[in-house]
Amino acid sequence: MGAGGGGWFRLFPLWWTTGALRRANAVGHPGVLYFHPWEFDPGQPPVRGVPALARFRHRVGLDGAEAKLRRLLSEGRFGSMAGVLGPFGPGSLSG
Repeated sequence: MGAGGGGWFRLFPLWWTTGALRRANAVGHPGVLYFHPWEFDPGQPPVRGVPALARFRHRVGLDGAEAKLRRLLSEGRFGSMAGVLGPFGPGSLSG
């Protein structure tokens, strides 16, 4: 179950993300978070020539994203997608 990532992780408070992960785990599903490397670089230059809403979505929460992720990782137990997918991972459909 997707619990967020990217802009949603940066926009919403950490309790929102941890709650989504807990709800997924409570019913036996792994929670999944996804990120792009640029989402942890508050020093990146602003994107010019795009609408205000797109600029907001791109910049919101950049300053605190790394600290938020570090806190989340320190409070929980996480694994890889390979561990989640198990026998359904890469190469499972090759014959």
